[in-house]
Amino acid sequence: MPRKNLLTTLIILFLISISGIIVSGIVKADEFSDKYQEYLNKSSTYRSDYTAYIIARSQYLSFNTLNSKNQAVNATKTFITSRNNVLISYIGLLKTVNAEDFLSTYWSEQEKFINDVNGRVTTIGSLDDCLTISEMVENKHFEYQLYAKKTSGLNIISNVEKQLQKYNELIDKSNQFVSEIKNKQKDVTLLERWLLDAKNKQWLVDQKINTAKTNLTNINSRDVDALNNDFNAILYTIFEAHQNLKEGLKYLNEFSENIKYGNY
Repeated sequence: MPRKNLLTTLIILFLISISGIIVSGIVKADEFSDKYQEYLNKSSTYRSDYTAYIIARSQYLSFNTLNSKNQAVNATKTFITSRNNVLISYIGLLKTVNAEDFLSTYWSEQEKFINDVNGRVTTIGSLDDCLTISEMVENKHFEYQLYAKKTSGLNIISNVEKQLQKYNELIDKSNQFVSEIKNKQKDVTLLERWLLDAKNKQWLVDQKINTAKTNLTNINSRDVDALNNDFNAILYTIFEAHQNLKEGLKYLNEFSENIKYGNY
């Protein structure tokens, strides 16, 4: 295939692939689908067990009999286990989209921790025991939200970085093409203009990605509301990177059109 046709084809193929930048990524669809279905199933069981817990709790508070107390303890034990199983399933879901070693280690440690807590549920003999063991996981609620956002955010950034890498390769090929035809005394003024615009977007994308990654890695919010606000700001920065990448591709498309029609 002639070089200029190859370059045009590469740009067109990349324009097609960029449309899936956020939803594509490092995870196999089947694996994610299986984990997500498992999470839905665990969540359904949890809702049923939670309803049973509320009923048993209400009966115990109303009658305060030994039988109602035992039923409340058993229902609470089942509820705690179901809630923990949902968390374990959710962690499994996060691990399918995780791209960072330190997060893999963290989530594996938390899986073990929650399974250990589930093992202690069988030793519960009173409602006070239920509260103590339940709080072992409840106290990690904010921490889990923080690390879940880091996991999903870094996955999105990883996807954008992969597209930027392909974009950079395309810029390099375009540079090489311009240099070759310039050496043949061709007028490359128009090509160089489109390429310069594309390079400017390349720089902006890189800056936005670095900012988002730094902010996400160092996120240190003090409560859930602040965490959500900080994370939304990071997502917007990633969105800006993606938009700049798309705009850069428009310039490369103009570049390829000029090659296609010999406008140099």
